[in-house]
Amino acid sequence: MSPNPWNNIHNDAAFTDSYSMPGPAGSSNVDVQIFSDYTFQDPDTGQQITVNTGECPAHTYDADGNLQTVCGGYPNPLTNEFVRSIITIDMNGNLLAYKSFAVDFTDLSAALTEFGGIGYFYQDNDYRVVMGMPNGHIVAWERQASPVSGVDRYVMARDINVTGSGGPLAGENFYALVPNDEGYIWFTTSEGSVGTVAPEPCATDCIKSLNVNQFNDGTVQERISESHPVAGLSTFQQTNYFMYRFDMAPDGSPEIAWKAPYDRGIGQKSGQTSWGSGTSPSYFKIGDREFVTIFDNAVTPNIVVYRAEKNLRPGEDRVLAQAAPFGDRTDISNENSEIVLPGSTPDSVRIYAENNWGNDSVQSTLGPLTTVGGFGGIEVWSDGRVEVLPANHTISVPSIVSKGNAADNAIITYEKRVDGWYLTALNASDLRDVQWSAKVGDGAARFNNWYAQLSLAPGGDFYILGTLTGVTKVTPR
Repeated sequence: MSPNPWNNIHNDAAFTDSYSMPGPAGSSNVDVQIFSDYTFQDPDTGQQITVNTGECPAHTYDADGNLQTVCGGYPNPLTNEFVRSIITIDMNGNLLAYKSFAVDFTDLSAALTEFGGIGYFYQDNDYRVVMGMPNGHIVAWERQASPVSGVDRYVMARDINVTGSGGPLAGENFYALVPNDEGYIWFTTSEGSVGTVAPEPCATDCIKSLNVNQFNDGTVQERISESHPVAGLSTFQQTNYFMYRFDMAPDGSPEIAWKAPYDRGIGQKSGQTSWGSGTSPSYFKIGDREFVTIFDNAVTPNIVVYRAEKNLRPGEDRVLAQAAPFGDRTDISNENSEIVLPGSTPDSVRIYAENNWGNDSVQSTLGPLTTVGGFGGIEVWSDGRVEVLPANHTISVPSIVSKGNAADNAIITYEKRVDGWYLTALNASDLRDVQWSAKVGDGAARFNNWYAQLSLAPGGDFYILGTLTGVTKVTPR
């Protein structure tokens, strides 16, 4: 992938959701700009078009610091399709490149929460957008000058049929793609398939896969609804029943290295899009030991830390530690990845989780409405010791993919109050302590991020939010 921490929605291949460079000085006063409406010559046809991008949930940045993203568009009930787009914009909001594609839908409510293609793309080391397309193909889109427009176009640089008609997994639905350092693409489908695509220039017999359900006795049907971090030749994925490590064999075939249960709870909770853990796993190391963490779906949910190595040492259990960062509260759910930051000692890390309970539709936060409060965390040591950090039980974080900043010792999040939406920094050592908070907008839906991320721009001087109407730039004064 392109350099960290700007190559996918979770910053890096490990999914730490963290930065190590300082952000802008905190302030309660900010300048807010929304970039969404463009009239220009279509770079493929030369015809003049007007486009409203809609929400752009995942942010990557190219070599020049421009934002490259995939935007969801808006549903057309007459055609039952979204017109989605790949775009590049500069930091003044000018449109530099554009490519549109249509996505059919039959169930609008399901389509509004289907995050796969537009959220879980990545930017490769040539700054191409690599994504699973609606037709079941993995495509690498390369930006090129257009012969008919001042706006650049995107052209297919690679096209691999995986789940499309005639593909080896025809009829399944892409969920996420993440590459390893060898150039193999680890991919998943909602139906439980995990596979790899061999690096370029492979054009035939490039795909190897397994389906986790082929190893079940038929009593459970596992599904995948989150993405997966990659480390070395391995990837880590939780289904709605189990946590897995998959290793890649010499021919590229995925193999189950280990499988462990977690508490999936008694049903889908408020604020979740599916039953089970709502977090994409996060991978980290302490010294020479490897770990992976998720937030489970227990009635009083836990941050669970697994030993990630294939083989355990004598006397070790697969679970290193677990703790409930919100205590005995039952009104807790999390539909976003955790944040991993360095701990207070060299042999520890801090892991953070937000509460999304109550975020059941866009209407859940309209006007003065808010969701149930909560931001918590733990510190865990490599020997299994664990300490619950002071939690913030009042901050309402409906759905943002929050970020940590090790340089600022801060958690940056997007909260909803009765009077509107705020970009807020919490003290990573004590989440009850608000470092700064700035109002971004009122309670209108256009300021709702709806499961999009926030990102720190490469220059470190402003933040970008994905909101329902487009890209929102927030610059502290």
